[in-house]
Amino acid sequence: LGTDGYRERSGTQARSFFVSGGYAKNKDLLKITAFAGRTNNQLAYLAAPLSDIQKNPRINPLTPEETDRFEQDLVQVQYTHRLTNRASLVASGYYIRLAGGYNILFSPVLQNFAVDSDFGGGMLSYHFTSQHLTLHTGIHANTYRRDHFSAIQPNLSEKLYFNSGYKNEVS
Repeated sequence: LGTDGYRERSGTQARSFFVSGGYAKNKDLLKITAFAGRTNNQLAYLAAPLSDIQKNPRINPLTPEETDRFEQDLVQVQYTHRLTNRASLVASGYYIRLAGGYNILFSPVLQNFAVDSDFGGGMLSYHFTSQHLTLHTGIHANTYRRDHFSAIQPNLSEKLYFNSGYKNEVS
C-alpha cells in the first residue's frame, strides 16, 4: 500500500502479510497464525496559516525529515484436543513484537522518539458441555516488556532518556 498523500510530503508506504494454517486429525487440531506489518510515513499533522493555504492548498509546514516508522509482528500457535464428545482441552501460545518511532524537528535538532516492546504468553483452557451444564475454565499467563527512549538524530546511541516498563500477569 502506498500513496504520495494530498499534502506535500504526506505519503505513506506500508507492507503487510497474513498467513494461517491448520492440521486436523481425529481428535486433534493444530492451528498457526502469523502476520507482520511495516509502515513508513511522512508526517503532515500540523495546521498551516490560512494565508499559506490560500497560496498553496497542499502546503505542509513539517520538513521532509519528520517521519515515522513502525513495525508489528504476531505469531500464535493453538492446539485443541477433544477428550470426549463433551470435553476438550485447548493450549495456545502467542508472541507480539512492536518497534518503531518518529522524528520531530525541534530546531535546530531532529529528535527521535522510539518504542520497542515484546508481549508473549500462553493459555490453557478446559471446556465441558452436558445437557444441564456448560463449563469453561482455564489459566492465562503473559509477560510484557516495553522500552521507550529518545535521542538526537543521527546519533541514536546517545539517549536523552530511557524508560523501561514490565508487566507479568497470571489469571
